Amino acid sequence: MTTVRFGLNSNCDYTGDWVDNSLNSTNTRENNNYGISDNVQFGADIPLTFLRTGLFYWDLSDLDPIIGDSTSELVISSATLKIYIPTIGDSGTIITRRMLVEWLAGSKDGATAGANESCWNYRVYDSTAWNTVGARGGADCDRVNDVTISGIISSTGWKDLDVTGIVRRQFDDDTYYGVGIYPVGIGGWYRQSNHATAAERPYLEIVLAEASGEYANDVNGVAAAYIAKVNGVAAANIAKVNGV
Repeated sequence: MTTVRFGLNSNCDYTGDWVDNSLNSTNTRENNNYGISDNVQFGADIPLTFLRTGLFYWDLSDLDPIIGDSTSELVISSATLKIYIPTIGDSGTIITRRMLVEWLAGSKDGATAGANESCWNYRVYDSTAWNTVGARGGADCDRVNDVTISGIISSTGWKDLDVTGIVRRQFDDDTYYGVGIYPVGIGGWYRQSNHATAAERPYLEIVLAEASGEYANDVNGVAAAYIAKVNGVAAANIAKVNGV
């Protein structure tokens, strides 16, 4: 097993191509950008009236030399998005989904988004709107192969979001638009990658394992496709599930 980490946390192996943002539906803040905020809220204000969406972007092309060629015997065994919770909040559910469209993080700390920044209404302000505000439509994110986790902020510290299926699909087709986290009935705070304490910034942890001939995707029972790039052409190698 080999473990690699992506992000701006002090423990990461790969620190490039990581950004995050929070989309806020609160009145008068729908066009605000939080691309450099150090702490952002889950879910909604109290009472739970206004929604938020958390966005995280990474690029895994650095893994190509490790598992992206036809001779590699390594596959993605697991992938975990790790976020740090500084204070106990209102426990609820987090839905994690693969993003399907490009969005731009931005450089504001709660101010009105500028050109080429994302917010609740726009994925690229103010020229390209989300298909559904808050990045919540089926054309914005994969609403089929999502992962739901309950009780995530009932305690402080590091929390794990299983994004194994999402990361495998990203690597398979070499398209990286990141993930969105969609809180339901939850309120609280989490660290973003601009936080002053580098050891508390979010990151993606991937465990690589030797291919065994039978590798099943652990999300929704879907077979995991691993792409070997040969002369620039993607050749899909579908792992066997139940011997098929």
